[in-house]
Amino acid sequence: MFVVLSSLLSFGFLSMTIYLKVYSRYLITLCHSIFSNYDDVARAGQQVMEEVGVVDILINNAAVVTGRSLLECPDEMIERTLDVNLLGQFWVFS
Repeated sequence: MFVVLSSLLSFGFLSMTIYLKVYSRYLITLCHSIFSNYDDVARAGQQVMEEVGVVDILINNAAVVTGRSLLECPDEMIERTLDVNLLGQFWVFS
């Protein structure tokens, strides 16, 4: 069984990866990216299919946080948040 983890490198992500590799029987594949456009998702999906074939479990932890209220965010930050946190989820699972 294959588990694919998708996120940027962070301490929490690396800790989870190490834990899964040590304590699980799953083969882990890492995909270090934030999926903010369809082309990035398609490229990563093709890479994963070539490396592991069919994915049994996908953990997509890619997200962005502005740390501001919606009314304080410039339009570019709102668009980036929606691209990654909403549209990226649809693209990854399609």
